[in-house]
Amino acid sequence: MRAYTVRLGDWTRDLDALRRIRTQVFIEEQKVPVELEWDEIDSHCVHVLALAGAQPIATGRLTPDGYIGRMAVLAPWRGRGVGAEILQKLLQIARDRGDRECRLNAQTHARGFYARFGFEAEGTEFLEAGIPHQAMRLRLGPKENIVAGPVALADALESLAQSARHRFNLYSDDLAPLLCDRLPFAAALRKCALSGPRASIRILCRDAQAAAGTGHALLRLAAAIPSHVELRRLAATDEPPTSLYAWTDTGNAFHQPDAGQYSAVILHQAPIRVRELAREFQALWERAEPDPEIRQFRL
Repeated sequence: MRAYTVRLGDWTRDLDALRRIRTQVFIEEQKVPVELEWDEIDSHCVHVLALAGAQPIATGRLTPDGYIGRMAVLAPWRGRGVGAEILQKLLQIARDRGDRECRLNAQTHARGFYARFGFEAEGTEFLEAGIPHQAMRLRLGPKENIVAGPVALADALESLAQSARHRFNLYSDDLAPLLCDRLPFAAALRKCALSGPRASIRILCRDAQAAAGTGHALLRLAAAIPSHVELRRLAATDEPPTSLYAWTDTGNAFHQPDAGQYSAVILHQAPIRVRELAREFQALWERAEPDPEIRQFRL
């Protein structure tokens, strides 16, 4: 069970909690001057608050003109996905109210974090409150790319795995050897699988017999880390999907409509499409069973 909750904050009702987090992170840890931390915009912003029980642990805000900022997570909670959930909720709020883009000024060490959500750097680095920053922008709505050819598809699937924080899901009829039986792809999934107790890699296929005969990288991964990597075989009563698809917990997805044709759609920050894939996958997953072909790879 998750140890924290994320909800909308209220500048009046939650003022003490929001101030406590930002004071500890920005003023005390990062030595941001008090007069720069607090501004007249706060009362007009949308605030998001994370709590562990009654304890406030993280926050972020969205300004009326679409800037995300004041992203702060208390030290004991960093690296546990709290900041990612704060950001995802702020982005969803921006989408729901009709914003066409979001901007932010990221501390330079955090550029990679924001890049995973599709933010792109603009301009050169600059100092803000004495700390190096980078302006970044994200155009809202799904960013869709079409890729073609086995090499391009394999690279795109690997990039998708690299974008996952703790969870990655894949359906492939035969574990697509040209796309999935690759060491860099397996290495990216391994990193995700070892990211923490919440990590989960779920792989669903129709038949792994041929893959077992070749020592497929995904079968070896599932055998090596069975606590976080699970492979199941489609139930005999289910009609196998003709597509190959995958998605992550960061809202990115890969969809190859016809597994026999090397053309796929890559979606970035597409929560609605991800939910559709997740519903289809979950229904098949619940009826599926562990594939016996993996047993020969047990370490």
